[in-house]
Amino acid sequence: MNCRFALAPMAGYTDFTMRSVCASFGCGFSVTEMVSCRSLIYGAKLPAVTDLLLRGANEKKLAVQLFGFDPSDFREAVLILADLYPDAFDAIEINMGCPALKVTKTGGGSALLSDLPRAAAIIKAAANASVLPIGTKIRTGWDKPDASDELARIAAGEGVSYITVHGRTRAQMFKPPVDYSAIERVKRIFGHTVYGNGDIRGAADALEMFAGTGCDGVMIGRAALHAPWIFAQLAGFAVSKEAKLDAVLTQAREHVKWKGERRAIPELRGKLVHYFADAQNAKRYRFRVQQVQTLIDIEDILREFY
Repeated sequence: MNCRFALAPMAGYTDFTMRSVCASFGCGFSVTEMVSCRSLIYGAKLPAVTDLLLRGANEKKLAVQLFGFDPSDFREAVLILADLYPDAFDAIEINMGCPALKVTKTGGGSALLSDLPRAAAIIKAAANASVLPIGTKIRTGWDKPDASDELARIAAGEGVSYITVHGRTRAQMFKPPVDYSAIERVKRIFGHTVYGNGDIRGAADALEMFAGTGCDGVMIGRAALHAPWIFAQLAGFAVSKEAKLDAVLTQAREHVKWKGERRAIPELRGKLVHYFADAQNAKRYRFRVQQVQTLIDIEDILREFY
């Protein structure tokens, strides 16, 4: 999964319509929203699960991200994916970095940073069951940066293909600045593909991450929510207002085509509001997009804005 610029998974945002827009601007690797191992085991064919597993036709490389706390659940979930979705994904990613309470209180996500024997057992179970490459997303630790070095050693020993490191502990959430030294150590210990993650807002941040960590790629998160064209900009291309308008219109239209206007519009209100984040009249546009009722309403606002 070696790619210079990748899209990080963000629950509620990076469905296949948004990932497809990023792919159209050159994103070479992306990851699905988190999928619960238990949800795959007990409801693999339910829409709440299958929606998360859809893939855009233009996505180049896609990993499916699993979360949970039981090694046997990971093994079973990997086997289910191989059975039901044999050609849908290019890798299996284990989430050990999500800081959300609803995930950590069950022992999953970044809670695994406090239980390295369990984390090791999960990696081993997934790797032994999968015919696809295994990756993992981690933070540096739970409340101090004491887990990422050992996880890098464990991952290397189990044949993991790549690691994405968000350079903060779970306690730090999204502040203070990313710890480059922790990412650099993971790269040195692991020896394979490492993605640096956290605070990549533009080309200068990406270059600083590469220089400060020696990572192979950077994984873009929140910056892509309001600028999915960041992947083209990182590669040195200018993006016109017309191209931006076309991209956001495509995302909205595809979302409506997928879910129908009644379901899609409320979801789009929360997604599209990010596109106005840096606007001079951001507050006014955010208010207006929260009032939209139809796809035509959305198209009108976007055409005016761009």
